[in-house]
Amino acid sequence: MSTRGYIIVKVKESDKGNSLSFDREKLADGISILDEAKWNGDGFDPLTDDIWKQTEKVTADFLAIYSQCDNYPTGTGLELLNHYNSYEQAMNLVAGGLVEQVCDSKILYCKSRRDSWQKTGFGEITPMQCAEPSPCESYQYLFFNGRWYVRQWGSGWYDLEQLLALGDDADRDLPDLEQYHKVQAMKYHSKKRDKAWDAFEKVWNAMLPVGSGLCKVPEKVA
Repeated sequence: MSTRGYIIVKVKESDKGNSLSFDREKLADGISILDEAKWNGDGFDPLTDDIWKQTEKVTADFLAIYSQCDNYPTGTGLELLNHYNSYEQAMNLVAGGLVEQVCDSKILYCKSRRDSWQKTGFGEITPMQCAEPSPCESYQYLFFNGRWYVRQWGSGWYDLEQLLALGDDADRDLPDLEQYHKVQAMKYHSKKRDKAWDAFEKVWNAMLPVGSGLCKVPEKVA
């Protein structure tokens, strides 16, 4: 399903200034790297290494990549928890840039989409570097201080492992969406909406506590 998201890693200070590049040898055993655009009748074709020749110098506090499909907690979230649950694994995943999907012990890329985006300048292929992750897309996953966290649009950050302990309920809408929808329903380019949106962004960025028994990300993550 095309439930879009972002995968984000909080960069260690010791990595600032270092070069970042993808290394398939750093992946966990059994992870397949496939091209979603090339269906051979029985499955997707393996992706060549040409797509990862880019090297990027790390300068910001966060690195983020776009993920196109199935970014529910029981989809991408479960895969991150099972196979990218260390800082080194998480950094290597985002080093590969934009993905179609991370699922079922596979990383699905789409070389044709990436080539098109790179040619037109429509989106970021390599990791986006930012001082703080902005709330966007259906789900965001953040690796911080040895743990994965998730938020959905207007929600606070959930501890992903604790959220997944809820089973199928982990994919239900996370809190605070009612207020988000109220802001979205306001007239665009109006002072009232701008003011409400600014207030709502402060709630997002504060990373407030969420549901009972679920952890919060410390307010200062820098």
